[in-house]
Amino acid sequence: MDKCGDGRVIAPMSPERLSGYAELYSGAFSAAPWSEPWTPEAAEKRIGAMMSAPTFIGLELCDEGVLKGFIFGQKEYHHSGAEFQIQEFCVAESERGKGYGTALLGALREKLAEEGITGGTYLVTGRMEDTAGWYASNGFCEADGFIVMNDK
Repeated sequence: MDKCGDGRVIAPMSPERLSGYAELYSGAFSAAPWSEPWTPEAAEKRIGAMMSAPTFIGLELCDEGVLKGFIFGQKEYHHSGAEFQIQEFCVAESERGKGYGTALLGALREKLAEEGITGGTYLVTGRMEDTAGWYASNGFCEADGFIVMNDK
C-alpha cells in the first residue's frame, strides 16, 4: 500500500496519491461482500475522474505511514441548500473493524460542516448487512420516496 504520514492522520485526498487509492480500492471491492473484479487500472480511471470534478471533497486515513482507507464524493446544490453525495468509501479489507471507517465518516461530517453543507449526506449502497447495517448504525436510513433505478 501507499506510504503516507506518521501516526493516525486524516487528510485531504491528493491527486499525486491516485495510484495508492486505486490499489486500495481494487483490493477492497474485489473482496467480500462486493466481490467485484476491480483492477487497479480501472479503479484509477474511476477515482481520477471523480477527483477532477470541481465539487470533489475527499479524505484519506493513514496509520503508521500506511494508507488504510478513504471517503469521497461531490458537493451538490439543491433548492434547500448544499448536499453531499458519498460516491466511494472504503477501508483496506485487512483493516476492517478497527474503527477506520467510523473515523473517516466523522472527519467527513466535520469537513462538510466547515464547508457549509447543511442539506444532508446521501449515498447508494448494497442491501447487504455488512454495508446497509453499518451505515444504519452510523445514522443513515433509507430515504422515503426515493428508489435507485437502472436499465440493466
